[in-house]
Amino acid sequence: MATSVVSHVGMQTIGGVSLHSGCSAEDLTRNSKFVSFGNSRSGLSRRLQFSQKLTPLQVRRAGDHQHHSFTVSIRCSSDATPTPRSTVTRAHGRSNASSTPLQVRTAPDQAQLVQDLQSNLASSPERTYLDKQHPYAHLHVGDSWREIQGSCDWEGLLDDMDPVLQGKIIRYGEFAQATYDAFDNDHHSKFCGSSKYNKKKLLKEVGLENRGYEITDYIYATADTHLPKVFKNLKHDDSWSKDSNFMGFVAVCTSPQEVARLGRHDVLVAWRGTVTKFEWLENVRDFFSPTGLNPRGSSDVMVESGFLSIYKSANENSRYNKLSAQQQVLAAVRRQVRTYKHEEMSIMVTGHSLGSALSTICAYDIVESGINKRADSPKVPKAWNSAKPGNHHDECPCDNPVPVSVFSFTGPRVGNSAFKRRLEELGVKVLRVVNKHDKVTKVPGIIFNEKLEFLHRLCSLLPCSYHHVGTELELDSLDSEFLKPTTDPLNAHNLEAYLHLLDGYNGDDKKFSSALGRYPALVNKASDFLKSELGILPFWWQEENKGLLKDEAGRWTVQSRSDEDFSENQHLD
Repeated sequence: MATSVVSHVGMQTIGGVSLHSGCSAEDLTRNSKFVSFGNSRSGLSRRLQFSQKLTPLQVRRAGDHQHHSFTVSIRCSSDATPTPRSTVTRAHGRSNASSTPLQVRTAPDQAQLVQDLQSNLASSPERTYLDKQHPYAHLHVGDSWREIQGSCDWEGLLDDMDPVLQGKIIRYGEFAQATYDAFDNDHHSKFCGSSKYNKKKLLKEVGLENRGYEITDYIYATADTHLPKVFKNLKHDDSWSKDSNFMGFVAVCTSPQEVARLGRHDVLVAWRGTVTKFEWLENVRDFFSPTGLNPRGSSDVMVESGFLSIYKSANENSRYNKLSAQQQVLAAVRRQVRTYKHEEMSIMVTGHSLGSALSTICAYDIVESGINKRADSPKVPKAWNSAKPGNHHDECPCDNPVPVSVFSFTGPRVGNSAFKRRLEELGVKVLRVVNKHDKVTKVPGIIFNEKLEFLHRLCSLLPCSYHHVGTELELDSLDSEFLKPTTDPLNAHNLEAYLHLLDGYNGDDKKFSSALGRYPALVNKASDFLKSELGILPFWWQEENKGLLKDEAGRWTVQSRSDEDFSENQHLD
């Protein structure tokens, strides 16, 4: 049985972090898993996480806590497994409806608790306050990875939100957010439209270090498309590129520890959305183009022409888009499939907004083109939803496809009913995360779409009949007490707000309550969506000194970039 203990007796300090502490040493048993603390003013949560035997101590810090007081909340578990959801307390001192009530007590031996904490910290000084494990390291996926990736269309995992799936969705959303955080959006910069960081540095610079993934390739798209306002204009005569924009990356899970946690090698394709707010919607055309991606030459499978143009366009005069985004991605994924052809693996495609549309087309293309097939690797069942670890069946054809899934955030409709059917036939699993107040999820096909069931047959013949694909997870930004009670379209479309809502989503018709302790301050990185009483500055995310560096003479200069910062990705093998 788990016990939550909260006290407001006495303030102690560990490494500059002020903690209110009132728990005796006996409360901190050898089987304790977590010590979490939350800012009682803003509701921001932090957590000290112990290993199974309380050593080494891992402390996650996010921000300067020296001006705030905190409340210690200790969850003691009788076994070595993480505390069940029903016993997780909220950062601001209230439990879930199903949680064990908080037990408030005073304890005379508060100094002993602090001494124990300091002792555990000292036993592993090399870790200091750097959390060597990412926030979802305790969520073991293992043999259930196929279900988490959607093999059964997430049946039974959403209405009562599965914590492992919850962590996975948020993590992939963070990778999608990384494409924005790394994007040089400054039109004054001669590097505008590129990634600010090279492949080795990007995840670290955007706060996603120690996730166990390595970026292998960047994705570039040409500006010569039917959605001209998608791309940043490059004004400098000596711009890094006149025709291309950074549109995402391909990464692969390589850490042995993370591979073991996930139950396989995971290949990730992350697509960037638009940074021009909603202007791009003006150019979304309500007519289809055949994908041209079907090797059978079928013309009935069609998608929105502007999305397809971004995905397939190339430019011989561009250093970075002699190959289209499509060619770059397929080549990168093919290499990873060959590398891990004898091992369990998956392919995940993710993106936000326009990036969601590109993710859906990309996943379809990967499977339709056969890139995910492994002819000379151990056989697994053709229906990957029936696959079990180690069960290799001879009746399966030798192509042995790698499962392909999409976690899409606030995505528009992409294609027609034939596109939807073909995705289902190919076994591509799509989980669409939407905010009910987000208008982007309602276009294109505002008039003729899949909801007009009484006109379904007629609509399927019309050029502007669009159909959503996959399984929908609907969120409501009005559910969070941290967010302003507004349906402003820009806020409703904010990806960081989506991740905040996911962290608090416990299931259909269940009360909003943070499950993984994701920091609400992240919502205001590029918005003003948090309630003012939380004291979080709006639009606070920026590069240190906005990229300027001071040289030895004390002069502030624009940071130079090396050739390795601009991978050309022009190799097909």
